[in-house]
Amino acid sequence: MKISGVRKIEKGVVIASFNIDFESIGIKVHECVLLKSKKEEGGYWVSFPQRKFELNGEMKYAPLVSMEKEVKDNFDNEVVMILKDELKLL
Repeated sequence: MKISGVRKIEKGVVIASFNIDFESIGIKVHECVLLKSKKEEGGYWVSFPQRKFELNGEMKYAPLVSMEKEVKDNFDNEVVMILKDELKLL
C-alpha cells in the first residue's frame, strides 16, 4: 500500500486528505480523509470517499467502500503509521 497526494487540512476533526494505492491489486482510491477522534487521545481513522445525497431536506452520506470492523481497525492503524511522520501526528 502506498499513500500519495497528501494535503494537510486540520479543520475540526479533519486532519488531511490523500490517495491510497493498493499496488499489488492495481486499485487506487482517491480523496480519502484522515480524521481525529474528539474522545480518544491519539485516535485516528480513515474515511473513504462517500456519496452525498439529500433526504427529507437533510444532507446524508453513503459509504462507497466498506470493510469488516477488525479489518478496518487494522487498516486505519497501518495508514496512520504511514502518515505519522509526514503529518507529525501524536
